[in-house]
Amino acid sequence: MTEYELTNGKEYTINELMNITGCGYATVLSRLHASAVRDAERIMKPGRLSNVTIDKTIATKHASERMIGDPDGFWKLFNRLV
Repeated sequence: MTEYELTNGKEYTINELMNITGCGYATVLSRLHASAVRDAERIMKPGRLSNVTIDKTIATKHASERMIGDPDGFWKLFNRLV
């Protein structure tokens, strides 16, 4: 595996950075290649959604408001606005 040297002087593999940050492969890779200087603080920052739990009832409410998964939702919206 390829090791990347960060500004703190240590070398990390992508898998190690994924475990540290809680981010996916693509996120870690894009952080590494975002600039020529591999800033350790910026790269090792935890992911935004790593500590967030999603309330299923709120997610369901938002999905129903946006008519996600409802093939007839377009016509409900159309009839409501006409």
